[in-house]
Amino acid sequence: MKKRTRARNARTSQRRGGNQILPKINARTVLIVDDDESVLGALARLIRSAGFKVRAFSHPRALLNEQLPTRNICLIADIYLPEMRGDELCHALAVTGHALPTILITGRDDDTTRSMVERSEAIAVLFKPVDERVLLEAISRCFNSQPGNSDAACSS
Repeated sequence: MKKRTRARNARTSQRRGGNQILPKINARTVLIVDDDESVLGALARLIRSAGFKVRAFSHPRALLNEQLPTRNICLIADIYLPEMRGDELCHALAVTGHALPTILITGRDDDTTRSMVERSEAIAVLFKPVDERVLLEAISRCFNSQPGNSDAACSS
């Protein structure tokens, strides 16, 4: 009985890659910044379920204080955040050498927001509630954008 159990565990272990934790090569990371905890959690779950690594922040300064990956990364930021707006966060990241492909999201549709959106260099601007399919397509565009292209990332 013991031999049979060991053999079954060995087969299961082999299928799962053994006991090793295999690093994801070229893992794509999505940074999310939104002060609404329910939106932040829902976006994080959706994006993780699509196979991306997610780092979620409820405040822009928390993101700015983190060490960020240098490749395969994009940003989703609410336009209206405490401390600074999403477009200002994007600019602050660019100044520190992290010009990221960015998706801005907002729950507001007023003249001020529309004006801000028109000046934005974001890959996409989405209105809450965000359509899941549209969001995942925008994330794909972020990762498919060419580095150094001013249309692909917020710049300094």
